[in-house]
Amino acid sequence: MSTNVSLFFNYPNSLLKLKEELNEVLGVSFAPYEGAEDDLYCRFLGMEFSLQENDGYTNDRELNFEDYRYSLDLKIPSPDNDLACLSVQTLSSVAYVLYARMSVCKSMMVYDMQKLIARYNYNSKTGFFDELSEKQIEFPEHAVQVSQRAWNET
Repeated sequence: MSTNVSLFFNYPNSLLKLKEELNEVLGVSFAPYEGAEDDLYCRFLGMEFSLQENDGYTNDRELNFEDYRYSLDLKIPSPDNDLACLSVQTLSSVAYVLYARMSVCKSMMVYDMQKLIARYNYNSKTGFFDELSEKQIEFPEHAVQVSQRAWNET
């Protein structure tokens, strides 16, 4: 069984321009997966990392997928399951880099497309914060919190 962690966000540019910016900012090499220009893929810290436009998910309870244009997904297939423990912390770090380097101030992180584990936002009073904990993002504390949300069965 694979593990999947996704970050949904908005960005004003096209998928192609976003890919170029993410390749530079994150130091990755997104490229079309099996020739599909709208499904971009690379390996990141040994995990499958993909970027695509969010065009297939509908809102479900507190998961407001329809409010976001793009998604970044870390998928860890069963043979690489020893890396699953890093997936949530890695994507929470990516969310911070998107905020700090690309001014992505609002995003949502979801575990296995079912569990909301972070809802990021920015305002001048609190800075970049997680709405679920109502705390400003500070590492490593935040990475530990989102990991606990993902792995807890509540």
